[in-house]
Amino acid sequence: MITHNMGIQKNYPSYTRRIEDNIKKIPIVSSKVAYQKLDNNFSENTIKQKTVIKGKFAKKNLVFPYEDILCQGLKIIQENPSIGELKEDTRPQHSEDNSIYTFITFKHTLPIFQPSKITMATISQYYKQKYNINIYILTENIIDLLCQFAKQLTEGQKLGVIIKICPVGQHVTPIILSKNNQKIYVVILDSIKEHNEQKNCFISDAYLKLAEEIGINNFQLLHTDIQRQKDNYSCINDAFIVLKDALVTPKVITSYFNSSKINYTYKFNTTNNKINCQVSVIECPKFLYKTMQNKQLLDELTTEDLQTNLKQADIISLETQQKTLQQHLNEYNCIIEVEKKIMKERCCFNTKIVKKKWLINSYLQVKAYRMLVKSFKLIDNSSGKIDQSKAELLVKTYVNPKYLLVN
Repeated sequence: MITHNMGIQKNYPSYTRRIEDNIKKIPIVSSKVAYQKLDNNFSENTIKQKTVIKGKFAKKNLVFPYEDILCQGLKIIQENPSIGELKEDTRPQHSEDNSIYTFITFKHTLPIFQPSKITMATISQYYKQKYNINIYILTENIIDLLCQFAKQLTEGQKLGVIIKICPVGQHVTPIILSKNNQKIYVVILDSIKEHNEQKNCFISDAYLKLAEEIGINNFQLLHTDIQRQKDNYSCINDAFIVLKDALVTPKVITSYFNSSKINYTYKFNTTNNKINCQVSVIECPKFLYKTMQNKQLLDELTTEDLQTNLKQADIISLETQQKTLQQHLNEYNCIIEVEKKIMKERCCFNTKIVKKKWLINSYLQVKAYRMLVKSFKLIDNSSGKIDQSKAELLVKTYVNPKYLLVN
């Protein structure tokens, strides 16, 4: 999501050292989370009684999974500033008339990791090696490069692209390009719903370029219309996770993205004639809800939805135990202390502070460190520092390339 600079960013080396100092002070003890109602400011949550170990990155009675990897990730970031940034999870909001400003801060001690281009390229290479999938990052000449990619696709091929639709800010959008039955599919899987004007401009411009390059009847534009992401910094991490899960899924286009809920038309003039841009709004499949931060959508999930297998396949072996969406959320749900600061007209007068408990899905936050630690091995110079020559080669391969990798 777009970065907001409102005095909430941390200087991440000192922030990391303070986190590590706090780790040493926190004893690891057994604890129980009792059955309780949690006020999250909108509705009540309940959590069943369970035994947990107090964790290093939480203030009380909860644990982030993969804590050893989280510690490794923080060390990598501290020793390699160009690898990315650490962000505090503060979410600014404002009323429609801009008279009331609200800052909601999640008081966990594990910051959000926002990858740099080097890390994005390295994650792409890691997923290429592990899953034989291709994910590219486009930051300039986006529509031209998308069209070049589309023309290079072979029958049955699909790939992921992470792009910046809006030129202002840091928000990125995941896209799938695929060729099926000689037709090109462009699937936009944005994690937020805001900035519709910029998104609509992108869609219409992309449509015109594709119509010009490959023919108006030879492609289909589709996009989802839900908001997965709620924090301000996890769009890059969300993009990699969603693209990876979709690209490793057999027949993902024909099975999950080929049926639309709504079709609508853009009408605009070109130099020669009028064009009707046919776009389909599609439903986001539930196995892509792993990253979901939007509590409203999580609360709307049915029992059947929650039993969705996260790994989709043509034939699932009876001997293979499949992890469900419910099991995934149970693993990553955490109770976080939340501080809500309400200001009138952005001044310090009449400021009200409210403290609450919030049940959140921490998967995006944790997975960012896991992707970093696993992929960093590809550019490690054997002493915990970045091998610049390896990093530069990966950036050249995956960031704004003109040609696709040959599978």
